[in-house]
Amino acid sequence: MKKFLLVFFLFFSFGLKAQETLITGVYQGHSLYIKNPYNKELGKFCINSIKVNHREIDIDLKLSALKLDFKEWDLFSPVVVRVYHDEVCKPRFVNPEAILFHSSFKYDSLFISDSLIMWHSKGDKKEGLYTIEKLADDYWEEVSTIRAKGDFEGADYIYFPEYDVGGNKYRIKYSLPNGRFLYSKELEIFHYNEPITFTPKSVTDIITLSRHSDYEIMDLEGNVILSGSGKVIPLRRLKKGDYMIYLEGYSDNFIKK
Repeated sequence: MKKFLLVFFLFFSFGLKAQETLITGVYQGHSLYIKNPYNKELGKFCINSIKVNHREIDIDLKLSALKLDFKEWDLFSPVVVRVYHDEVCKPRFVNPEAILFHSSFKYDSLFISDSLIMWHSKGDKKEGLYTIEKLADDYWEEVSTIRAKGDFEGADYIYFPEYDVGGNKYRIKYSLPNGRFLYSKELEIFHYNEPITFTPKSVTDIITLSRHSDYEIMDLEGNVILSGSGKVIPLRRLKKGDYMIYLEGYSDNFIKK
């Protein structure tokens, strides 16, 4: 049975004067129209702001009908539209079918590390093809292709990239012979010739990294206790015990004394 990758969410915030309406789908070259009611008592239009894929868009909100054309996004890329509005009114998506994607396929998970790119998908077909693309000088270059396994219940895929020193950005394109295709979200990693290190392995107050980096501190069950970015990680308030640290695609253990 085909499933619609179109989901509506309505979030109510009690005691607040704003709420959010969310719609997800796939940009297919069509504009999405939103009805923006005018509240005569308040003397203003209903919608306060709109975000597409977590980015607030520049649009004239003093209109009763708003048009989203998605020109900044690639064809067949996923889109998430969040409409923030007053709780006393409700905007309406006039043509939600514009971003309705009739397919059971989806990227279930994606992961990038210092040595590999891995993803799990559901609903792919044997005639499908995965193309790995790398951003180079503002151009998406095809670097490899992998034939789909055609396992409807789900399949794992691995690609071993060759990173440049510095920032690297990848995405995956799933395509079918009929011309339909869908992009994954973009994956980013910063690559160094020398692996990052940290000291000490038996910690009293702080951990010091060999260079500035994003990090995650986890317990041995994989629960994230602390995350951030920097070269020095303060851990004085961390309880005594065994922990893991995740840095630039690899993890290692340490002890908090």
